[in-house]
Amino acid sequence: MKVLLCYRIPSIVQDYYKKNLPPTIELICPPRLDQKVQISPYSSIDENILIELSSDVDVLIGYKISSSLLKAAKNLKHIQVPWTGSESLDFDLLKKYPKVTVSNSHSNALIIAEHAVALLVAAAKRLIYSDQKMRKGDWSSRYDNINSQWLSEKSLGIIGFGAIGKIVARMMKSAFKMKILAIKRFPEKIDPDAVYDYLGGHDLKDKEYVLKNSDFILVASPLTEETKDLIGEKEISLMKPNAIIVNISRGPVINERALYEALKERKIAGAGLDVWYNYPKDRKNPIDVFQNFPFRELDNVILSPHRAFRVHQRGDLVSADDVIDNLILLSKGKEPKNQLNIELGY
Repeated sequence: MKVLLCYRIPSIVQDYYKKNLPPTIELICPPRLDQKVQISPYSSIDENILIELSSDVDVLIGYKISSSLLKAAKNLKHIQVPWTGSESLDFDLLKKYPKVTVSNSHSNALIIAEHAVALLVAAAKRLIYSDQKMRKGDWSSRYDNINSQWLSEKSLGIIGFGAIGKIVARMMKSAFKMKILAIKRFPEKIDPDAVYDYLGGHDLKDKEYVLKNSDFILVASPLTEETKDLIGEKEISLMKPNAIIVNISRGPVINERALYEALKERKIAGAGLDVWYNYPKDRKNPIDVFQNFPFRELDNVILSPHRAFRVHQRGDLVSADDVIDNLILLSKGKEPKNQLNIELGY
């Protein structure tokens, strides 16, 4: 089985793939990165090179697959996205190739879940606010009338009860005995080992129930046309005034204006955000990049630059493990795991 990597990866990851893939799988890698040339290790490769290499490949590993590449890959059976996010794929294009399966990777679910919990705890305990005050010699946060919040035995609503949401649920149930109120599009497909106290589906009443009854809310839904603005002014109005919302999905799943105004007017207590609406266009100069509304001026929101996946220990190799598992399944003629629903767009 032939596999083509469609983006650049660090040399250590290339070596890890080759060491752990069986000899029945041939991995075609882009040229190794020249350390003298400043190129992002996850940048795309010239499409002409990919087209030239793709005529007889069985699997493409990448996050942006063009029409030209799909036409050139005559033997293609599977596309493997090397991480969770799949919004860069053209699902309308993929519908034209019904025999090609597509999977993403859940390898970073634990990393993202840890970051989500960190944001939730920091927001509930007002840690960043107090830290910034004390750096100026200001102890007023010790004496003001805005208290931090209890976590123990509170309720956590999870909008999008997938791999990340289920890990967060286990963490918060174990550590704080939280009541878990979850929403999953297809609740009948829930894993038997999932931890929850309430599980709703696609029905509007289920979402409203979770929003009304949660002290903390985690948004972990994929971004699709259907989930864009899933949480807007109406949904925020249902939340408790002391609610804290954490978003580790994609920015536009929550309406930006509605979220900003709710935080500014203290309609909800706070937020922890790792995903955004505007991103740097130049990785080498990621300065002076702001959102459409001045979240940076608010003291009840924690800002994180979509870096939950950035961990020191083996982050790239954990992702590679997940991809390797799928490649081995495919080489044995078995169904790959974590298949995306092309019709639904995730």
